[in-house]
Amino acid sequence: MFTELTEASAMLERIERSPATKQKLRAFTLNGWACYHHQKKQNVDALKLIDEAIALELEGVKDNLSLARSYLNKCVILSQLSQ
Repeated sequence: MFTELTEASAMLERIERSPATKQKLRAFTLNGWACYHHQKKQNVDALKLIDEAIALELEGVKDNLSLARSYLNKCVILSQLSQ
């Protein structure tokens, strides 16, 4: 167990030193929060969060899968706002 904790700690340190990884994780987290707010019918807040996630994804290292997921989530949110 101690070995696993040591490995996890080392992995977190590498992540914290990498601005690109931090940016991807932040975008991923914002996307998740947007989904949460969408589920709670707080679509205006969800839209703000997903827009921020997309902006981060566009300015950083491109991850097409993550970017596509964010745009699909935005489409769902916009669809709910128009109803």
